[in-house]
Amino acid sequence: MSKDDEIRVRNFLQRSGLIPIRYNKKELRTLGKTPDFKVESEGKEVLFCEVKSIVGDDFEGVRDDPTYNNIQNKIHEAAKQFQSVNSSHIVPNVLAIVNHEHGIDIIDLYSVLTGYFYTDKGGEYPLFMKYSQGRILNEKQEIDLYIWFQEDKNPYYCFNTDSMFSLMLYGLFNIQPDKAELLE
Repeated sequence: MSKDDEIRVRNFLQRSGLIPIRYNKKELRTLGKTPDFKVESEGKEVLFCEVKSIVGDDFEGVRDDPTYNNIQNKIHEAAKQFQSVNSSHIVPNVLAIVNHEHGIDIIDLYSVLTGYFYTDKGGEYPLFMKYSQGRILNEKQEIDLYIWFQEDKNPYYCFNTDSMFSLMLYGLFNIQPDKAELLE
């Protein structure tokens, strides 16, 4: 993750009326690998947020496309970081992904989470089950909201429908339900 991406997400959280707080050195020594931010609102801890960056690797088709494995790895790493501070899952975990790679978008995240390839005409094919049903099968449930940042566009939201925090997150981020993808 780049510092610029962390700043972008921090600014986004602040514009949402939230207070992102970095862990201090003592906390980092005690807790180990943590999410980037513990986030407060009105003096109360309301969520944890981890920032991950997707950058290109000059893939040219000579090998399997690394996109889906890369996204899966980001989810795996973030879930471990959330576990270190929120093992009882008492507040929501939010994974913010900042994409810098052309040709990758929110649909690729959705494909990794659900296991399906989605066509432009609405078809669904179970081509990515090895990702959604593999290493992240349980870990993806630790994340309540995925926020996808794509270039200069507004962020995209993908909710875990099994999350007990969905309504709270809609309110915190002032998200209209029709603007969010639901992970079923």
